[in-house]
Amino acid sequence: MTSNLTSKSRSILAAVLLFGLLHHADHALRVDHSGWPFLPQVTPYTFSLLIYPALALVMWADVPLRLKAAMVGLIAIGVIYAHIVIETPRMQYVMWAFNRSLEPQFAGVSNALCISSPTLGVFAVVIAMGVNILLPVLALSLWRDGRHVNAT
Repeated sequence: MTSNLTSKSRSILAAVLLFGLLHHADHALRVDHSGWPFLPQVTPYTFSLLIYPALALVMWADVPLRLKAAMVGLIAIGVIYAHIVIETPRMQYVMWAFNRSLEPQFAGVSNALCISSPTLGVFAVVIAMGVNILLPVLALSLWRDGRHVNAT
């Protein structure tokens, strides 16, 4: 249950959710890494939306905090892997900065706003890296919370 989380872990969880929602909005607007419900096809993006119910299950499950930490750690590994292998920071940046996709199957595809903005490119990368950093930080905070609960 979330009642045994420290205020620090709750704050980190809130930041994870905020950055995650911003990152998913960025996906939808970039188009080349989007999918259902914003495009007709089901893609890895569609399945990545399951992160929110997964986090809810982890946070509200009646399991030890250290198990929650391990589960969030596994989620973090999956997200970081996706951002290294599937959608690199370069891909995120180029779609906004130059309004074109680096994905061969999306040659000629523009972002949904049809704009070129290096600032939005940097913003997209910062948000994605924020998710990559905040998820392991949440796992470590939960681990620490579990240590504190076990010590009392």
